Amino acid sequence: MTRRGRIPDAILALVATWAAILPLRTLFTSLDWVNPALLATVIIVAVGIVGRMLTSARWPVVAAQAAALIGALSGLHLRGHLWYGLPLEDGVRALNNLLYMARMTVVTYAAPAPANRGMIVALTVVIGLIVLAVDALAVTFRSPALAGLPLLAAYLITATNTGEPLAWFAFVLPAGCWLAMVARAGVEGLQRWATAVPLRDGGRRGGDGIDGFATAARNVAVAAVISALVVAWVVPHPSAHFLGDGLGRSASGGGDGGAFELSTTLDLTRSLEDQDDAVVLRYRTSAPSVAPLQISVLGEYTPDGQFLRARTYPAQVIVSGMPITGLPDLSRDPDQVARSTFSVDSSRLSAPQIALPEDVTQLDLPSGVGATRFPDGTIDVSERAEAYSGNYVTVTPTTEQLQASHVRDGAPVMRPGVRPPDTGSLTVEPRAKSRLDAILREIVPGDATDFEAAVAIQDYLRSSRFTYSLTLVDPKDANGRPEKLDPVSRFLETKVGFCQQFATAMIMLARERGIPARMVLGFLPGSLENGVRTIRGSDAHAWPELYFEPYGWLRFEPTPGSRSGTVPSYAHEPVAPGQGSSSSSTSRPPTQRPDIPERQQPGTTASGLDRPIWQRVTDIPSGVWVLLGLLLGGLGVLVVPVSGRLRRSRRLAGARSDAGRIEVRWHDLTERLADLGVVTPESLTPRQAEAFIAERGVLEPESRQAMGRLVATLELARYAPPATTLTDPSEDVDTVVAAVAASRRWPIRLHARILPRGGRQAIGDAMSAVLAVPRRALATGRDVIARLPRRRGR
Repeated sequence: MTRRGRIPDAILALVATWAAILPLRTLFTSLDWVNPALLATVIIVAVGIVGRMLTSARWPVVAAQAAALIGALSGLHLRGHLWYGLPLEDGVRALNNLLYMARMTVVTYAAPAPANRGMIVALTVVIGLIVLAVDALAVTFRSPALAGLPLLAAYLITATNTGEPLAWFAFVLPAGCWLAMVARAGVEGLQRWATAVPLRDGGRRGGDGIDGFATAARNVAVAAVISALVVAWVVPHPSAHFLGDGLGRSASGGGDGGAFELSTTLDLTRSLEDQDDAVVLRYRTSAPSVAPLQISVLGEYTPDGQFLRARTYPAQVIVSGMPITGLPDLSRDPDQVARSTFSVDSSRLSAPQIALPEDVTQLDLPSGVGATRFPDGTIDVSERAEAYSGNYVTVTPTTEQLQASHVRDGAPVMRPGVRPPDTGSLTVEPRAKSRLDAILREIVPGDATDFEAAVAIQDYLRSSRFTYSLTLVDPKDANGRPEKLDPVSRFLETKVGFCQQFATAMIMLARERGIPARMVLGFLPGSLENGVRTIRGSDAHAWPELYFEPYGWLRFEPTPGSRSGTVPSYAHEPVAPGQGSSSSSTSRPPTQRPDIPERQQPGTTASGLDRPIWQRVTDIPSGVWVLLGLLLGGLGVLVVPVSGRLRRSRRLAGARSDAGRIEVRWHDLTERLADLGVVTPESLTPRQAEAFIAERGVLEPESRQAMGRLVATLELARYAPPATTLTDPSEDVDTVVAAVAASRRWPIRLHARILPRGGRQAIGDAMSAVLAVPRRALATGRDVIARLPRRRGR
């Protein structure tokens, strides 16, 4: 009964499935989904074990497991919607609502997404179905090879929904478990074969039976897994393409031809950058100084450390080619308003997103594409706009005007078209208030204006106290233990982060000061070449906007200069007459030139050494990859023949006498001739072998003489007195091999050179030695334990 239940196989199938599923943890902010999914899968496996013990029929066992999945799902997630424990209409409706919630999470959030109740239910269903499929195929139907398909599906759930490569063990663990399942089935099938091979002590077959089969299979499996890892590391990858509009779409998901989309939520623990460096759009502009292009405005901050887009209404429908109404009245300050044009030649941004300068006054869209402008200034399109153009204005107030921007003649003045900020623009992370207050008291003088406070905050974050890095640092307490802090406090404590952290810190400090602030997502201006700017995924950027009357929302740039856009000309502390640029106590880094591409800003090297290594790797020309591939391929071709030569050299060095070295030369001759198709039977005497090789190898008189000398030397080494002088027959060996090779076709000669038997044997011996290390260590440990003194019983 126990054997029919196949308990070890069922447990191995469960472990293999979870090994393929565990990388899912990178897609969600918490592990709340693990416990219910694990409980459901354990129930499914247990029902399968009991079912196989009770009946040999297969489909009833699978049906019982499906019923167990439904029961576990109902008991875990649908309590209160059941009729006497059965999920009828109300339960089905509740399940549908939860699955719809999961779907909206997938299409709304970027990984890592929140593990809400809907996602937990959906993951329980998906993981339960995968475990059921693997258990049914590998255990019930005894087809573990087919079980690799659902395991691959489980692996692809993560691989196709994350913008970052998975760790090597995320592939090795499920692959190893699947190979173990296949191996168990193969050995079990082989044990049922009839054999004439004598058994060893304990009833095990000899070296040509199961042991040899298992060893060869193990070597092939390990070589296959290692080769898969090496090939994946060596071969250059195209840009990632995802199976659907899922969690992986955010800023990482696309090659040069697919759609690209920035998430409309911003997680402070995840970088905004796209590591594949794919081109997102190309555009032209008449403006001499270019600011970042805007995609979305995020004003709502959540307690779990995310910025969300809070759409406000009423929305304004934009008519293509017509002036956009409701913009600020710019007639008062004509000298501070620059009018420019822009034209996008190709854009991969998917709807509803569109990259635009701020304050677009006219937008020309392709036919059939509609647009809507929201009160926060962002514009959505109904369909993907691959090419579009328009006009826009840039308002540049002076620092003196901003000094008095909040109060004019004793009361704030609102310019027509400037919408006052909502209360959400003053929300502060409550857990960081004390830290924010302390920093403001340190960096902002008590009598400073709001504008002076904003500049002081910007300069503080751009100072040498902070470090730009895509890798966040874990804070430690006074005792060196990890300290759990909210995202804002974490950055202010470690002072290490990327653009999201710098922008969020300025927003929170400004809000704590009482200045409305919000987050903007978009792209840096990109690199300029022949009048065309190219924006790549790695140009994705986040920056803060602060509200100053009567100008509205103004951009600031707290991210350090090597990875940010240009600091706006107004975002500098005004210098008093006669003070000079060097006398300010809060010195700032020099303003960057706006037309220098972000990768070649002053303070960075032309080689872009400040960029992550994976981005620098993708910049390597394809020709270099081809040469590198050819070089690695050439080295790979040499592995087997070089291994054979090293094996021969070791055997010669290990020979204790001249006679031993002669035997090595003879063995080398028979191996090399076997590679050429002349396999000498081991039962032949040297003279018989000479005649056999001369006939099969079609030897000429000169090579026959070399063969005769070699056989005579071998006989002398075997039968002559120990003091007899022996000559090294290496030249005769080479002569005979060359003569036999001359009579063979070129494919056989090529195979003999590239894949010699001695080289293959050397590699096999090395792999067997590596695989035997754990076995020997275990045996040694057992011996040590067995030799330990034991207490005698009284």
